[in-house]
Amino acid sequence: MDYQDDKVVEKLQNWSLDEGAVQEDQDAGNEKLTSEETNRFHTEYANEYLELSDDENNQSAEEKFRGIDTIGLNDEDDNEVDLDDGETGASPDLERNPWDGLSYSSQYYELLSERQQLSIWKAKDDFVLSVDESPIVLVTGKAGSGKSTQIPQWCAYFAKELRFQFGTVVCTQPHALAAISLSMQVSREMDLTSIGNEVGYKVPFSDCTSDETFLKFCTDEVLLREMTEDPLLERYGIIILDEVQERTISTDVLLSLLKIISCHRDTLKIVVISQSHAMPKLEEYFEGVPIVDLTFMEENADQNDAVKNDQEPTKIVEKTEQSCKIHYKLMNILGSDFVSDAVEIIMKCHCDQNIEGNILVFMPGKKEIDEICERVAREVAMRALRCEAGDLVVAALYHELPYGFQQKVYEKSENTSISNENGLRPRKLIVCDSIAESSFSMSNISVVVDSGRLNSKVYNCRIRAHSDFLTYTTKLNVNMRTSRCAKTGQVYRLYTEAEFKKFEEFPLPAVVRSELSTNILLMKRLLQRLDVAFSSCHTLDPPGPEAYMQALEDLDYHGALDDNGNLSDLGAVMSEFPLSLQLAKCVIASCGELCSEEMLSIVSMLVVPDFFVVQDGMQTKIEKRRKMMTHSSGDHFTLLNIYDAFIANKESEQWCKDNFLRYSSLKLATQVRANIVQVMERLELPMSPRLTDMKEMEISVKKALLAGFFMQVAKDVDGSGNYLIVRDRHVARLSSASFSMTSPEWVTFNRFVLSDNSYIVTVSSVTPEMVAEIMPQSYLANLPSGEAKSNLLEAIEKLKHANIRDKELAGESVETAKDIEKSSMKLPLHRQQGIPAAPSSQYQNKKGNSHSIQGTRPYSSQAKSSTSTDSQIQKSGNVEVDILTQTARDLNYMYQQASSYVRNYATEETEEEEESCNIQ
Repeated sequence: MDYQDDKVVEKLQNWSLDEGAVQEDQDAGNEKLTSEETNRFHTEYANEYLELSDDENNQSAEEKFRGIDTIGLNDEDDNEVDLDDGETGASPDLERNPWDGLSYSSQYYELLSERQQLSIWKAKDDFVLSVDESPIVLVTGKAGSGKSTQIPQWCAYFAKELRFQFGTVVCTQPHALAAISLSMQVSREMDLTSIGNEVGYKVPFSDCTSDETFLKFCTDEVLLREMTEDPLLERYGIIILDEVQERTISTDVLLSLLKIISCHRDTLKIVVISQSHAMPKLEEYFEGVPIVDLTFMEENADQNDAVKNDQEPTKIVEKTEQSCKIHYKLMNILGSDFVSDAVEIIMKCHCDQNIEGNILVFMPGKKEIDEICERVAREVAMRALRCEAGDLVVAALYHELPYGFQQKVYEKSENTSISNENGLRPRKLIVCDSIAESSFSMSNISVVVDSGRLNSKVYNCRIRAHSDFLTYTTKLNVNMRTSRCAKTGQVYRLYTEAEFKKFEEFPLPAVVRSELSTNILLMKRLLQRLDVAFSSCHTLDPPGPEAYMQALEDLDYHGALDDNGNLSDLGAVMSEFPLSLQLAKCVIASCGELCSEEMLSIVSMLVVPDFFVVQDGMQTKIEKRRKMMTHSSGDHFTLLNIYDAFIANKESEQWCKDNFLRYSSLKLATQVRANIVQVMERLELPMSPRLTDMKEMEISVKKALLAGFFMQVAKDVDGSGNYLIVRDRHVARLSSASFSMTSPEWVTFNRFVLSDNSYIVTVSSVTPEMVAEIMPQSYLANLPSGEAKSNLLEAIEKLKHANIRDKELAGESVETAKDIEKSSMKLPLHRQQGIPAAPSSQYQNKKGNSHSIQGTRPYSSQAKSSTSTDSQIQKSGNVEVDILTQTARDLNYMYQQASSYVRNYATEETEEEEESCNIQ
């Protein structure tokens, strides 16, 4: 037998022992198989394999999967492994990892034993059979059942059996931290020595994969971005969507696009994993697909056990439900807060030596998490000196946590069932937000403290404002948090039972409570690559009509749409950036303003969350340090100073500590910047060197910022810092986190937050002349009447007479500002905006279509657009549009245009009526 033959070796590595033959020999000799006997069995199988006909290719997936995770180790009793000396009952050549060819480690067998106890293993055969027979499979089960770790491994083995001829395996997650953690855990379970080779992850601005990666974990957004280059995702044979019940916008969009792709790729396998509450809607969305229900299997298994033990099945079913003891808050005491209540309960449970296991605490957000971690650490240190409390390892877990820090949750702590020399139990305390409700499997949790609150972020499209507020969570989220506790544990709810009964049943999906302009831009781009009409793409829940229309209006104002409602050249370029619509346009505008180096640094700092460190008792020193880096022109330039100083100090971690800055966040900013540079190089957008003239630099950066944030402009109405937002006439003040030392008359800002004391975030000073020069004429014409609009119209007149505006008002010098306003409303919005960008640069898509992007001054209000989809002749500012083209326009787009005209003329009629009334 020639064991060097590649096919034989591969077959031996994936072949399970004949259980009947093994059992027969064991019954005869009543002893374990020797290495020689095991070799004999595999030699017989190898000889048989060499004589197999082509019918072997028709072997079912279920047969291929038998023994897929262990080589000759399906029955641990029949083939024991001596973990002490590394010797096994089978030949060492047969117990090698099929992925890297190395022998399995002792850790592999330990993890294998734990994996086989997971409830998902009961459904292994059903899952394999469903994947083999159906292109789409739905999987549902409780948190902690092993869905997220085991299903990707089974799919990887399935793809390997097919020799990856249809592609590799990718598993998506709604959160980047979850994708990173899962890749590390799965790599350990598969006994792979490193991450990034066979198993890797790819999250925004961080790629840890290689050409050898066959199993990749990524976020939903990353997979959507990959579709811009590979519309049918042909590099993947199996796509797994995990934690679909989170219902992020990227998840909903990805589901709708994969449903379309599955019609074009017969060999593609799609696995959708969700918890049970979201399954009815998914079952209706994917009609006639198989469902692997782990909850149903667990209940059936418990019922069968009950029958065998002569017990009533109904009692056992009730026992399988969450049976931990739940404590509600008796009443709301005046002056008490849930953070203090949580600290008190944590210390009470930690000092109780009768409680085994760790403690899990759910808080609304980072602020409360950091406060609890700090207060508990101090309290434990004090009680440890009095020998009242054992060691407590505190781990924080929240959405904004830098990559890599989440692994502290999985660090093995001391055995909580064994007390130390003082008779005190060591424990682990995990303080988290809603990210741990379903992601991040945790074991040995005996106490759960639920604040019942979350930081809700909602976008109100009617007033174009974001709202960040503390609110109660939903009953569904409460049940998910409770399910994290062991059945013999205790759950403390920091709210009364009467308050719980008033909770909403289910949370709203993100698609109905978020701003949609950036997502619709990407969605239009992907559907354009798929050559599918926008109306053919349906999400699980449709977005609100007002939010959808507003998103189209924003895209139109930014020049991302042509006159058919399709993507323009500028829109296609903006969709390539992994940024918001406004930031993408700022980056492109910086190419024409010759400040791309500065803008890239500012944008990368805006993307990174929370890079400031707050320490009690150090406020004076912190303020002094920050004033040294504060720029008089505003927050954007302060961020530029911080980034430049970080680079100038060679990205020193010590420098960050001295200046109370978070090193991990600044390091991530450098990765974000490098990623954006790669996109610009791929699109062949010009990169300008740093400007040496500081005044010129400030003007150029402000104009580039206004190109993306011309809708976010405000004017100080009383000289005391009360800003009137020009667009919606809301009054707000500067954020307390702003670096601005004064209150400039005109500012541009990144975000308006509606609250009891509404405020604007990340502001920089501008002039009305800058705003009038950059703001699209169509947008200016549609602004509500007022002092701010009059100031901008006066600025236009000054620019006209000074001949500063570069060709923007060519041929209209004799018109008054009022004539300009009326004439602009006669043209469609997309014709008023235009699409200029960096001079002499081209965007080349995958199909070879060259989209030229030209213009001497970016985003001028009268620049002419030249798109690949529109070749109509423009004469004297009027566009000749064919009647058939008008009829074929997207109905939603037409409605958006019509509503804009109706709103404008309704305003004029109202003003005329008021004037007539005054005259009478």
